Amino acid sequence: MIKVLLVDDEELVLKILKSKVPWNEYEMEIVGSEPDGKGALEFIQKNDVDVVFTDIKMPNMDGIEFIEKALLIKPNTEFIVLSSYSDFPLVKNAFRVGASDYILKVDINS
Repeated sequence: MIKVLLVDDEELVLKILKSKVPWNEYEMEIVGSEPDGKGALEFIQKNDVDVVFTDIKMPNMDGIEFIEKALLIKPNTEFIVLSSYSDFPLVKNAFRVGASDYILKVDINS
């Protein structure tokens, strides 16, 4: 099973991701969720994680800084960025620091 960490400061987004995505069908399991990059960084230091779905705009540590720091600890981790913003510079920056994909949150509800 692929181990997944969800990182978002919006509790509703975390609930939707947990309940609407058929994780088992993709041979994935959610091993944790965190409300910000700081907590997520601590989580991946202590736990095995293969894929991280992370927001960009969060308190304490944003998604861009989190990805940069996390890849120094676990360079083989894949990062999928979730955002409410379709702002090209944000997308470009996410890919620059190591994100594998970028999903708009509005697309999750469809």
